[in-house]
Amino acid sequence: MRKLSLFISGLVALTIIGCADKVAQKNAAIQKELLSDSSVSVTFVNPSIGTIEIELQVSGPLATLDQVQVGAKVGGRLSYVSVQDGSQVRAGQIIAQVETTSAMIQVQQATAGVVAARSARDQAVTQSAMSPIQSQAIIRQAEAQLKSAKAQLSMVRQGARSQEKEQVKEKVSASKSALDKAKTDLDRAKNLFKQDAIAQIEVDAAQLQYDTSLANYRSAVEAYNLIVEGSRPEEIIQAEESVRQTEEALRVARSNQMVDTIRRQQVQQANAALQQAEAQLRLARQQISDASVVSPINGFVSGNPAKTGQVVSPGSPVANIVGLNEVYLDGQVPEMEISKVKVGQSATVSVDAFPKEQFVGTVVAIRPTADALGRLFATRI
Repeated sequence: MRKLSLFISGLVALTIIGCADKVAQKNAAIQKELLSDSSVSVTFVNPSIGTIEIELQVSGPLATLDQVQVGAKVGGRLSYVSVQDGSQVRAGQIIAQVETTSAMIQVQQATAGVVAARSARDQAVTQSAMSPIQSQAIIRQAEAQLKSAKAQLSMVRQGARSQEKEQVKEKVSASKSALDKAKTDLDRAKNLFKQDAIAQIEVDAAQLQYDTSLANYRSAVEAYNLIVEGSRPEEIIQAEESVRQTEEALRVARSNQMVDTIRRQQVQQANAALQQAEAQLRLARQQISDASVVSPINGFVSGNPAKTGQVVSPGSPVANIVGLNEVYLDGQVPEMEISKVKVGQSATVSVDAFPKEQFVGTVVAIRPTADALGRLFATRI
């Protein structure tokens, strides 16, 4: 039995009314004295206002506001349960665990996906950084070749001198060196492409450079032959065609600058793919974290929890935990006494389990309606 004592203050006014008929009072006193041998002393005091303490005893059960039913966030078989009825737990303690075999496999897959996405992103960044340099180099080379082709056309039209012949011979040598370099670059690009180190577009650029260098070399050789043999009408036409080809090569080289924009877009796409892979990894790791059933409060396990090996679904209860931080007494106050109880009043609570102790409480709520059967008002202490 749990008892509650409420001390309620009231005011009592004591008033002494004097009697005007003093003679009657005196006669009555004499008559009383004659009727009784005992005498009583009377002390007269001034009227005053004082406080009367009224004790109200109620009983009721103890309850707590700090009570939660914890469950698993993910479904599966419980690999272990570390508590039983009455076990004391602390906030953050793992009290049960759902199997995480499949979740671990998902984490491994997601980790591999992050590694692959990061590698693709790094490759895209490298290619994006190299692309503008390569584009500018190709454009400058095409411009130089066009300038050379125009000079060659002018020389063919005007006829060659000995100095010009020597110059053309040097151009043949220079174009041959450029051709050799372009051939080396093309072979290297093909090998790198076979090793997945570069993209097809870079191989195409190297092929274009080689084709251009080959055409320039042939043009230089033909120009030299023309100078040696003397310019003919068909030679002039051929030199003009060489100029047109190099002009076209320059236009192609400049249009390839669009590849720089594509490479930047590829970097953005690679970054997005990496972020998605990292999100998948975080989600997989969260699945493992959610497999742990954790107590959110300090308290005690009330009732039998789920058993090891039991299959649970997401949200199904695993254990009921009761805390002692918000304990209250649910007292029942009779209807005739409820006017004496106010929110905020102090109370003394005794519990059968601790017969020698008393606990101080406070009235925090009074139900506004009474129980229909006994006309009792529920009062929370």
